[in-house]
Amino acid sequence: MKPFKMLLVLTILLVLSSFAYSACVEPTDDLSITEDTVLCNNGGTPWQLNDSAADGLIQIGASDVTLDCNGSTIVGNGSGIGIQNNNQDNITIQGCKIVAYEYNIRFGGGSNYGLIQNNHIENYTNHGILFSSSPYNTAKLNNITETKNDNTRYAIRSYRSSYLNISYNRMLDGAVGFACSEANYINFNNNYINNTGKEGVISSMCNYSQYQNNQIEYTNLTGIRISGGLNTIIDNNNLSTISRAAIGSSCQNCNISNNKILDSQHGGITLLNINTDFIGNNTKIYGNYISGYSSNDLESHGGITIGVGNKIEIYNNLIFNLTSDNPYCTGIKLYGSNENLSNNYIFNNTINFTSYCIWQSGINITWESNKIANCNNTYIFIDADQNTEIYEKSNFINNIYDSVAMIDIVDEWINVSINESGSKDLILPNNGIVNFTSSIRHDFSVDNNTVTVRPTPDYSFRILNVTSGLYLTDYLETTYSITVPANNNLRVEYLRTRASQADLNTCDNIMDILNNSFTLTILGVVILMSALLITTLSLVFGGEAFDMKTFLMTVGLVIILSILTLIGYFIIAKTQGAIC
Repeated sequence: MKPFKMLLVLTILLVLSSFAYSACVEPTDDLSITEDTVLCNNGGTPWQLNDSAADGLIQIGASDVTLDCNGSTIVGNGSGIGIQNNNQDNITIQGCKIVAYEYNIRFGGGSNYGLIQNNHIENYTNHGILFSSSPYNTAKLNNITETKNDNTRYAIRSYRSSYLNISYNRMLDGAVGFACSEANYINFNNNYINNTGKEGVISSMCNYSQYQNNQIEYTNLTGIRISGGLNTIIDNNNLSTISRAAIGSSCQNCNISNNKILDSQHGGITLLNINTDFIGNNTKIYGNYISGYSSNDLESHGGITIGVGNKIEIYNNLIFNLTSDNPYCTGIKLYGSNENLSNNYIFNNTINFTSYCIWQSGINITWESNKIANCNNTYIFIDADQNTEIYEKSNFINNIYDSVAMIDIVDEWINVSINESGSKDLILPNNGIVNFTSSIRHDFSVDNNTVTVRPTPDYSFRILNVTSGLYLTDYLETTYSITVPANNNLRVEYLRTRASQADLNTCDNIMDILNNSFTLTILGVVILMSALLITTLSLVFGGEAFDMKTFLMTVGLVIILSILTLIGYFIIAKTQGAIC
């Protein structure tokens, strides 16, 4: 009996395997899928098939079916559609390797609740996977590659297709990793994007969407670009070696949080005027780590840049080690007009090793409890194009500096003390105080209780110990260091020694007036003296022609004109001497 049973089992297995083999379907042009279908894999040899009518090589013709390509490879000629689903729901496409079609996989015309998973999508000439007016679909665990990265190749795109779940896909090369336009509630998470010719992710008018836990590397433009969206979350992404801004956004009521950004050549996070109707308002930027680029891009902005936006909160970000050929590369920059930048709150950020640490335009801005250190150029720059209203209507509260912050306001500099009391007092660890008497630029550094004062253009300085009443120096125009005694109050007094360029221009104008006045005066005196000479000759040779009244009037005019000339010349010369 045993040999008989063994033969029976082998026969059954042979029949089943033969049935399974005969159940697979060979792909052909215009193959219609109306039931669950497994394609024959041709023993690993690719199927060379063109979509001659550009209506889909394989066409999904019914809802609620699964197409399993069984690892088969289908290769086209760069045109047409590899797999087309038009208006069918609950479709699953899996296990396919689709190569060289214009659209390798396309869902259109209201194809809903589908699943595209575990496929290899290669060398598409337009879209790897396209969802067009087809909401509630999922694409996951797909490998999508394209050898060219020109402007027309998108790995995955949602066009007017809301409620998509795009996750755990690998998108390599091509122009754009993921593109979304005019859709809502997109969940794009845990994807890997590398070496795109343009953006890693680009979203236009896609609202209520989430971009989380993605890794994006080596993009030629922005890593994640959000243009004109509402209530978007960009969270916990890793972005590195980005040729433009790592994250560029113009959305309202958005959260940009907990992202790690390394080596972004044009800036970490920028909210600029991509779409002025949607810039920035009520957006929160927090918990981001931005570091480590060295850029020769003169347009590079720095860590976080806000171009337009009101009621923005920027907090708990770490920004450090940003270097650029642009001397204005800044840790946090508010860069726009006053009316478009207001009522923003920046707090608890750490900014370290940048060129400018803070750059501010806009009004009613509050900077609170930020840690600022090692600014290579300026600690706080107030945009000279706006005016001092910016500083007067801004609040600097409890910020911590590694030395006294230098604030540049419209080509003048003021000192802000460590406790930001509003005075110009530098308070030292031993309770010594150094007071600066002028609102010119105070160029100095602090090492514990030693203050080094450097020359300031057009001014000399001297140091008075207010506590003892003694001057410690004469007026100096060289660098001077002094250790301030404990509990002593020192004052740095400035004396103008050279004219500024504006004053030199005024001097030139005064000299022109003096020269012109002198010339006219000499001319007038010559004329009057000539008249006096003629009158005198008339007296000598003219006899009765002499007129004493005319003679006296001429002498009087010469005397009066001479006196007025001397007075005017004295006044103008005194003014010129005081200024120049």
